[in-house]
Amino acid sequence: MRPRSRPLAIRAVASNLVRGDALNFVVSLASAEPATVRVLDLAGRVVRQQAVPATLSGSMSLSLGGGTPLRPGVYLLGLRQASQRAVTRFMYLRRHQQLQRARFESASAQP
Repeated sequence: MRPRSRPLAIRAVASNLVRGDALNFVVSLASAEPATVRVLDLAGRVVRQQAVPATLSGSMSLSLGGGTPLRPGVYLLGLRQASQRAVTRFMYLRRHQQLQRARFESASAQP
């Protein structure tokens, strides 16, 4: 019997994910393989990106700062690790104010 792998997931810390220019969230990594977190606008442009070290696994808080300042609108936050991915949409309403998670979607892709 093969051990069950942990699911790859993105979880919001709170309804206000953005503090200053950093995007704060909690992820659950399926294994200790390299992972990448990206924020994309609805046109598919990468607004922010960060690699997650290969030595980390399990649940952890991440802060994704720098990059292009977020403008009000809808964005995608994507997490990819090996053949798995998790995606959530969020709406940024005003700079340095409220951010709402519009809808959560999680998908597992096989190569």
